[in-house]
Amino acid sequence: MNKTVAATAALAFAALFAGSSELRAADATCASAEDAQKVMDYYAQKPGLLPALVARDLAMNELIVASALPADQATGTSGAAFSEVWPRLTQVGWTMTLVLKGGHVFEIFGPVKSGEPSTRSNYFNLAGDEYFGAHLRPDLLSAIYAYTIPNAEDGKMLAVSFYGASGESDFSIVLTAEGRTPADEDRAKFDEVVAFIQSQPQLCAE
Repeated sequence: MNKTVAATAALAFAALFAGSSELRAADATCASAEDAQKVMDYYAQKPGLLPALVARDLAMNELIVASALPADQATGTSGAAFSEVWPRLTQVGWTMTLVLKGGHVFEIFGPVKSGEPSTRSNYFNLAGDEYFGAHLRPDLLSAIYAYTIPNAEDGKMLAVSFYGASGESDFSIVLTAEGRTPADEDRAKFDEVVAFIQSQPQLCAE
């Protein structure tokens, strides 16, 4: 294979597998009718859980669980919307940032931190302090879902989850953690985030 052909093949391979957030979102797995029934049967017994926990118990991809939920409980769009979703989340107020990794659970309480893109890399750097800082990779996100899932206490699980290419959530922002009832102003700001995500092109839309 000459250098020109090899270079062309390499570029085609990179374009196929690297992709943008929009392409990865379009390829996101979507629930079949059978999947949706399994998910809804599960929620009938254990309401109010985030899809990450349901996916574990059902041995199902988390994005399949998310897409199986009714439109009034879950709304999802491409990870490319990060730059517009994140600033809206910083207006919500008290939240819990939840990270599930390898069976470990990290919970960070407080307002969502603002941030800005790095000028030297693909990171989005959160404003740090002596307690908490972070460096996010929006370019690796495939999907963002907002959840308003009813629970057994006549309330709702309110959260926004950010997904990588594997279909598992990288991290979530939870408004109703530890059984907390959000303040009216925080709930109103969260509803604005949900409305924005609903206004974007939806994943797995029929």
